[in-house]
Amino acid sequence: MFALPLLHPLFAAEKLKLIYRALPATGEMLPGISLGAGTAFDGDWSKFEETDLMMIAFANLGGELLLPTEQGVAFPSVFSQLSGNRISKTGLRIQASLTLDAANQTEIMMAQMGRQQIEYVTLVADAPVGNAIHSLEKLYRSKKIRHAGIAATEATVSELPEIWKSFRISYVEIPYHIYSEESIEKVLIRARKDNVGVFVADPFMGEKVPVSLDEQIARDSFFQRYSVRSTAQAHLKYILSHPAVTTILAPASNSREISRFMEAGTGLLPEGRDREIFREKLFV
Repeated sequence: MFALPLLHPLFAAEKLKLIYRALPATGEMLPGISLGAGTAFDGDWSKFEETDLMMIAFANLGGELLLPTEQGVAFPSVFSQLSGNRISKTGLRIQASLTLDAANQTEIMMAQMGRQQIEYVTLVADAPVGNAIHSLEKLYRSKKIRHAGIAATEATVSELPEIWKSFRISYVEIPYHIYSEESIEKVLIRARKDNVGVFVADPFMGEKVPVSLDEQIARDSFFQRYSVRSTAQAHLKYILSHPAVTTILAPASNSREISRFMEAGTGLLPEGRDREIFREKLFV
């Protein structure tokens, strides 16, 4: 590991007054903006110093939920050092096609990471997930995991309601953004009705951080009412304003982005006609 600077402006950051949403399965509260750390844990060793700074910034600002990608858990010693005493809720992602024995895979990762419990285990639905879900049941019973969820692509998201009717899952992880089609809106409505949480992935439609409207948004009195100062913050506020959304896995790649993204999870959220205005102003 690289040595951390002794002083860093985000080390002493005050915790933000984040918007919290209840996970329908249990009622436990999650911050509206969380961290999907895939861009940080992509196997590039040169990024570990920035990753450490990013994780500390996330925790200091009040971050609680961290879901790394498959590449992230390939470096469990680093992940353990970064999150062990700073992040209160962590998770793993396992591709359903890689193993039918998701329980054993999770146990191995827990041992590598030095964790007694993993709060969220997400199965990536790149193959039928039935057997993998069943294999997680013994971890539920042993209280080694708190929640299991399914991650779906935009092409497979419509299949999720049939999955959660058959298996016990607490949440789904889906792509959702201002350009999302009606099929995803229908799944969001159904998830809320069926008490399934929604973790939003890919809020920027594959872009790292959209900046195209930054100057225009910063001057816009409408956005100023919602403390929005950038294109990215406007996208995040719009997504979080959907009542079915539990948390957004923000794709930050450095500590400055963490701070800006998490600011979007504070203050007022647009409702009714204002929510439509958000979409109209961003739909370019």
